Amino acid sequence: MSDEQTKSASDSDGAGALSTAIQKASKICLPLNVTFELSQACNLRCTHCYNFDRKQIARPKSEKPALTPPEIKRVLKEIRDAGGLMVAFTGGEALLHPHLIDFVREARSLKLAVRLKTNGTLMNEKKVRELVAAGVTDMETSLYGATSATHDKFTRVPGSFDKTVAGIREAKAVGIQSTINFIMHRGSAPEIGGMLKLAEELQVDHAMSLELTARYDGTDDSLENRLTKEDLEALYSGPHREYFAGSINTTDSVQCPCAVTNAGIGFDGTVYPCIGAPIAAGDLRQNSFKEIWKNSEVFRWIRGLTLQDFKSCAPCEVRSFCQRSSGAIFTNTGNYTGPEDWTCVQAGLLRDLNQSL
Repeated sequence: MSDEQTKSASDSDGAGALSTAIQKASKICLPLNVTFELSQACNLRCTHCYNFDRKQIARPKSEKPALTPPEIKRVLKEIRDAGGLMVAFTGGEALLHPHLIDFVREARSLKLAVRLKTNGTLMNEKKVRELVAAGVTDMETSLYGATSATHDKFTRVPGSFDKTVAGIREAKAVGIQSTINFIMHRGSAPEIGGMLKLAEELQVDHAMSLELTARYDGTDDSLENRLTKEDLEALYSGPHREYFAGSINTTDSVQCPCAVTNAGIGFDGTVYPCIGAPIAAGDLRQNSFKEIWKNSEVFRWIRGLTLQDFKSCAPCEVRSFCQRSSGAIFTNTGNYTGPEDWTCVQAGLLRDLNQSL
């Protein structure tokens, strides 16, 4: 067997072992991945921000104060005690929190893997080396186009594209494994070729996200950026259509990992099924993370759902091609188990795409 064949077999074995481990964790409901929102402060003003409309200068006042550094460190231990394996620090912009490095060190001392979700604009060689020394191994960064014109219009901060790309380069140079999450919206979809070329040039992993949601503050003009049916048709019939084929769901479930292997923690200590499903499931100032994970009525309800509880989805003829996220649908419609027209249209188009290849 050649070195390349050996590596391929090793990668395959590793992926298989990881998949098996996730399946086992799902059966016993272990919080493998916890996204921890350290702050809602951010240096960008992205038009799609799910927290609140960032056109406003002042952030909405929260009824609850933000978790203090000692409280955050306590919660990290509680995550580990509950069986957690990985924590993803996010915001807002996580790098704006003055104690981020301390939190990374604390998480690593507890044997938690640490991923950073950041817009990358505040990365420099000194900061990256601090993060690596503290224990960050992975970083996820969003880009909203392949050009500064498209990206900066979306973030509403001139120069942010160049700073983000520079931050990704800095992170990779020092050893942080980076993933670019390309956000597909009405302005960026025509630039998909440039996005893929950029990821290749930077030599980083990448993913495409078509999911935009209404905001948690109740405003929904962020959805004006979402791809239309015509945009989806152009994307799925274009030169990169094979990129979107596949991903067929062969199970009798439309559930995502919410409350099963994933959870989210808000900056104020509110616990959610995931950071993208704003259903309050507990308060870390009243109960420990482990207690909430095991006993929350919201978590128990989600874990008890069967396909038949998704009444519109169960009989749907395009269910196998559905990219449904219960959290996103809840945010957009208020119904965790219900359908959403846009997602249904997308599933139908993905079925046609798969059948045409």
